[in-house]
Amino acid sequence: MFRQFLRRLSIASASALVLLLHSTSSADVITWDAGGGDGLWNTATNWDSDAVPQSDDTVIIDSGDSVAGPDGNLPRAVINLSNNSSLST
Repeated sequence: MFRQFLRRLSIASASALVLLLHSTSSADVITWDAGGGDGLWNTATNWDSDAVPQSDDTVIIDSGDSVAGPDGNLPRAVINLSNNSSLST
């Protein structure tokens, strides 16, 4: 009886840990697609996910566009610029 309780407790603990790790590791790779047409970082439709990048996301800007960042307050993200793309803040 006690062994069955411990087994269920272990399974529940492992499940909770997996859910916790999944919810805290939500960083995404977000690519600039210029869909909004205005060159602004904070326009959601300028990103392939139609969402503005958040802290810990990986940002890719490789279209050769000049992107105007959000007034010096970029999120703590990994930002990859290539193909003569630029980012101003």
